[in-house]
Amino acid sequence: MESRNLISIQLLCRRYNVPVSFIDTLQEFQLIEVILENDDFFIHVAQIKEVERMMRLHYDLDINIEGVD
Repeated sequence: MESRNLISIQLLCRRYNVPVSFIDTLQEFQLIEVILENDDFFIHVAQIKEVERMMRLHYDLDINIEGVD
């Protein structure tokens, strides 16, 4: 895997103003794959669209994570 195809979870959470715990929960429910590289956590940029969809479902429509799953 090349680093240019990855985005830092910290950067993603700052950009979308969501807590890191939301991404952790998505990983716990195996909705996304989180990658550890150089002591930091990343996701594939291809997953951003899915993460955006899950954020809208959870935060805008108030659907719990089980419902998002």
